[in-house]
Amino acid sequence: MVSIKKIFQLCILIHLVILSNLFGTEQDKRFETKKLINVLLIADDNYGSSFVVGDDKIKSISQQFEEFGWNMIIAGVKDTLRPCDWGSKTLGTKRLIVNKKISEINNLSEFAAIIILPGTGFPNLLKNMETMSLLKRANQEGIIIAAWCRGVRLLAAANIIRGKNVIGHFDYFDEYKTAGANYIEYSFKWEDGEKIFNNVTPPIRDGNIITTVRSLYYRNEMCQLIKKTIEEKIDSENH
Repeated sequence: MVSIKKIFQLCILIHLVILSNLFGTEQDKRFETKKLINVLLIADDNYGSSFVVGDDKIKSISQQFEEFGWNMIIAGVKDTLRPCDWGSKTLGTKRLIVNKKISEINNLSEFAAIIILPGTGFPNLLKNMETMSLLKRANQEGIIIAAWCRGVRLLAAANIIRGKNVIGHFDYFDEYKTAGANYIEYSFKWEDGEKIFNNVTPPIRDGNIITTVRSLYYRNEMCQLIKKTIEEKIDSENH
């Protein structure tokens, strides 16, 4: 006859096994979720050095994304992209190697977000119909789309910001307005050779669209807002 003590020990053992399996399953889910965070980074010639260059106070965009545990895929229409003149001359920024051509990207569902990196004008992407098509498809599928400063031009060109609150470089104010966006205005003035900004809005999110200006000043805030938005979306999809 099995003693009550042995039955009790067996019950405890079964309970521990169940808890272990449950804990392991949750750990596996977290690990799988982390592995699945791929972000598509769209860049062009004259890309901003803030992507690869940081300092003691503010880490580079790429370093922050790496610390988030994200798998970054850099996309463009050329094999390599030259940095902006200022970054090249002042910081020694090198050419950026592209992982995938825009034309090679078919399945957008594998990306948690599409992020347009800082740049000075996006000369190649603006006239590239495949880039416009990719952004339109991403928006239709509800994928998170983030754009830094002048990169908001691409969102306007793709006609995906109609009715959206956005902030972008003031040089392209007319482009945002023509695209039907609610542009959050700001201004600046020069004082003693320094540019003083007024009424500048930090990075903003409207639905699946995230925009910012001042890529250097708001670098951390933009990275954190993208991260928070991705995590919230993954959370909602898992429940």
